[in-house]
Amino acid sequence: MSAFDASRARSFAALLARPRGCGSEEERWAARQVREAFRDAGLETEEEYFHFRPSGDLCVRVVLGFAVVSLGLVWAGVWVPWLAAAGFAGLGLLALAGPAMARGIPMARARAAKEIEVPPRGWLRASNVIGRAPGPAGSPLFVFVAHFDSKSQNMPITVRVGLFAALGICGLLGAELGLLHVWLGWPSPAVLHGLFAATFAIALPLLLLRTGNVSPGALDNACGVGTLVELARIWRHHPISWKARAVFISPSAEEHGLVGSRLWVARHLAQLRGEPRCRIINLDGCAATGELIVLPGTGVVAEALLAAARAASIPVRALPFGIGLLADHVPFVEAGLECASLLARGRGTSRIHTRGDSAELLDDRGFESAGKTVLGALERLLA
Repeated sequence: MSAFDASRARSFAALLARPRGCGSEEERWAARQVREAFRDAGLETEEEYFHFRPSGDLCVRVVLGFAVVSLGLVWAGVWVPWLAAAGFAGLGLLALAGPAMARGIPMARARAAKEIEVPPRGWLRASNVIGRAPGPAGSPLFVFVAHFDSKSQNMPITVRVGLFAALGICGLLGAELGLLHVWLGWPSPAVLHGLFAATFAIALPLLLLRTGNVSPGALDNACGVGTLVELARIWRHHPISWKARAVFISPSAEEHGLVGSRLWVARHLAQLRGEPRCRIINLDGCAATGELIVLPGTGVVAEALLAAARAASIPVRALPFGIGLLADHVPFVEAGLECASLLARGRGTSRIHTRGDSAELLDDRGFESAGKTVLGALERLLA
């Protein structure tokens, strides 16, 4: 029986830990490294190329801008009540159409391409790297996913998440109090003015978010790819391979709105739905030293990951509503497939999307926890 080698997984992750934003030479180099690792593991390898126009920042600005304008109309309802009605209509439309906008804006500028095809001006060329391990006919199919692209942003992830959370709280509270003011004349305009001013102050830095290519991306997501490659390396010699088939996917453009994984799911959806027992595990920052996180924390895959971690005395918790967090499990879950993401929160995760997300954050203990959890989950899913 071949055991998961945490040191070897960490070494591959350290190799990848350099800025590798979509469209860069480093990203193409990373794709070659992953494909060669799959080939060395004895997998049938291929690369599915695609072109896309970066629009993640545009998507954030459009959705935030629509929300800010709608809240501004609710605020204006303090003086002109019918404007509040327009604001509430805008917020309702955003609640209904927001998820579709978040999907549609990036994907409207993406399409499959051939290896030799040159992207149009202003578009980027990227690819999904795939390795396949055949197994007994009719056996369960396991799909393992870990994106290999990286990005940096002009704001630490902890600050960004905190601002989005604060904006949601202030926006909802402002909308509710605005409705009460129009209906009952309460609270006083001064309260609403202060609340809306705070909301707009929070929204401003989020509207100025920009994406760059200076982060080495060790935790996001070289560590996930290192775990993925090590699982591929041991697959042929592990008893699980006698009872199951596997597909190992390393998509790109995850950092631009899940473009790579969405295109892959769309292309192979009929095949995946035709599998009676298809289970997908996404690995995204899963080897940070600390607590493991499973999202979305519902379904058989999530239950197996949680049970395996707890059986190995590894700290773990579930986030049941994780579909709202942009990770590569989202396209699979939206398609009705059993999928969960394995993440980790601990040493260095506050440096994600910054220059500080470097190879020095990688530790064998994090890879050991991830490897034990995934292999233990597979045993449970087969049982």
